[in-house]
Amino acid sequence: MADPKKFPNQNKARAFTKNRRPLKRTWKKYGADVVRLWVASQDYRNDIVVSDERINKVSETYRGLRNTLRYQLSNLFDFDPVHHMVEFVT
Repeated sequence: MADPKKFPNQNKARAFTKNRRPLKRTWKKYGADVVRLWVASQDYRNDIVVSDERINKVSETYRGLRNTLRYQLSNLFDFDPVHHMVEFVT
């Protein structure tokens, strides 16, 4: 296994163990959706590292996804399939 002291970019990174205190603090600070996105983006084949920097990046990604989807859905408020449907030509 790699020595974590050799990686300078992992400032105050904690290895994720069965102790759930770091996860609970993160859950309360960022919300459930950010934690779910962070868990889904982890490589489970190696040790999972929890750091504020990584969670902040995931939080920014989540915010961008959420805002993009909100913008796209807001453009559908006056969409009527009967009037706006495009004919499908084969």
